[in-house]
Amino acid sequence: MSTAALTYRSDYASGKKPMPTPTGPEVVNVLTSLTLTSAQVDALAANDIVVMGYLPEDCAFVDAICAMTAGIDTGSGLDLDFGVVNDGESDLTTELQNSILVDGQTSLARVTMTETMLTLATTGSARKKLGYKVATAATTPAAGTIYLSLSYRASNYGA
Repeated sequence: MSTAALTYRSDYASGKKPMPTPTGPEVVNVLTSLTLTSAQVDALAANDIVVMGYLPEDCAFVDAICAMTAGIDTGSGLDLDFGVVNDGESDLTTELQNSILVDGQTSLARVTMTETMLTLATTGSARKKLGYKVATAATTPAAGTIYLSLSYRASNYGA
């Protein structure tokens, strides 16, 4: 396990905005975003973490779309992996998709569903933080925004 030197958090991850909680069989979708200056993108190094939000208590993962501003790295080196972030926000406990965003190649991608994602859920008071781990740092950083469109439902519906 590697240790992140730097962690960025969206407003949903930092608690400035609450993650909605489903009250019935509906699927909730939340678009989280984090706008970074070119200096902040430049500061990102391999193994750093960007926490975008969390799967609320007693909820099950449905889907996710990951995106970033095309050209956030004009050198096309920035590579982000998507997954479940550990409690210390220093690594991914579960990598859900490797290299989901690679500037210059993929700036928008829907996760490829796996059994792990189909069974990803929280229980009781436990939340699961979701975000990105920097696999490769930017080579020519520019300002931009990183997004996560997260869909989830109450665990006791649709199981």
